[in-house]
Amino acid sequence: VPQGMNDKVSGPARASERADAFERLRPGVKVCRLEAGGHCPQDDAPEAVAAAILEFLPAVREYAQGDTSRGRAAESTVGA
Repeated sequence: VPQGMNDKVSGPARASERADAFERLRPGVKVCRLEAGGHCPQDDAPEAVAAAILEFLPAVREYAQGDTSRGRAAESTVGA
């Protein structure tokens, strides 16, 4: 889940709370905290969002092939 941390609509504190809540949704949820991203990170930091998605795709392939041994993925460093 790409999460813009520089959210000028709901504020940085709420963005951090939202990122934490996403991480607690279920095992395996990975939040990519984008410091350059705002309320709409795909508009504010499209390259960082694209990089986060590309980093995530191998885990989707593993899951689709039945390999769930990795469990909860490590937090991304993209855009940090």
